[in-house]
Amino acid sequence: MTNDISVHTFAAERVQAEALAAALRSDLQPIDVHAFPDGESLVTARNPAPTAVVYRPLHHPNAKLIEVMLAASALREGGAQRVILVAPYLPYMRQRSEEHTSELQSHHD
Repeated sequence: MTNDISVHTFAAERVQAEALAAALRSDLQPIDVHAFPDGESLVTARNPAPTAVVYRPLHHPNAKLIEVMLAASALREGGAQRVILVAPYLPYMRQRSEEHTSELQSHHD
């Protein structure tokens, strides 16, 4: 296994992330999430290499994006120099419809 790349994933995506880690010849590290009763999350990521890859599809993105950002922060604090997100599903990329040009959108071409 290489020591310059580490792959990190959340429990729900472990099976898919194992294939990525194998292709990169890297160890797979879990990202743990503890949900508090008030809805906040404690996200823990350990053992980052200089390049840390986070695998997480982002369907139902709102809560997942916050957890990915917290994981990236934890990996940087843990020593990762670069954090790469592998997101097989990337949200908020809907094409703008010409008939709704007056609507405000979070994404523009």
